[in-house]
Amino acid sequence: MDSLWVPVGGLALANLCFLVLLIAITRELGVILVRLGPASVRPGNDGLPIGQSIEALEIETLSGAEVQISPTKFQSKLLVFLAPRCDVCAQMVPALKSLASAYAGEVSVIAISSGAKTAEDYALAQRLAPVVPYACSVELTHRFKIHATPYVVLLDTQNVVRAQGIANNLQHLESLFALEVRQLAGQPLPGLADHTTHAVGRLS
Repeated sequence: MDSLWVPVGGLALANLCFLVLLIAITRELGVILVRLGPASVRPGNDGLPIGQSIEALEIETLSGAEVQISPTKFQSKLLVFLAPRCDVCAQMVPALKSLASAYAGEVSVIAISSGAKTAEDYALAQRLAPVVPYACSVELTHRFKIHATPYVVLLDTQNVVRAQGIANNLQHLESLFALEVRQLAGQPLPGLADHTTHAVGRLS
């Protein structure tokens, strides 16, 4: 009879080990999902209403150049609101440069910091150069009602707000073009009509 306790004990120990392993795997999966976040741009309470027209604006970058945010015939604008001491914003640099290169001539990507000019701003601007101009503008941040970063606002060729939200990685930016834009009243964004369905391929 005592001999039965050996296999029973071994089975119980094996089940206990399996349970511990299952808990560990579940925990790690949860951590991964939290780090990845949503697969698309997350809408927030910030920003102007979708469909609102923006008057023509002009801002000065840290390099001293003037950047126009105004209606154009072909080029849309992606305004990326960043904070110089935001770790997630810093991690967005490769994604923003990839986006600006993939849509060069079609989408003007502009990085905007809400604070005064600091050493961190100049360092971030250097990393984004030369493909993404960087400006510091408290006024513009307030005008677009931005309170969280990184926050992106997509303007069409007529300077109308077409899509916006919190974006933490390249996948979020891809979704802004491939999904958000096409869902707006069933219409693709002017200036990107031929490219929204191929955003993932162009940015990979």
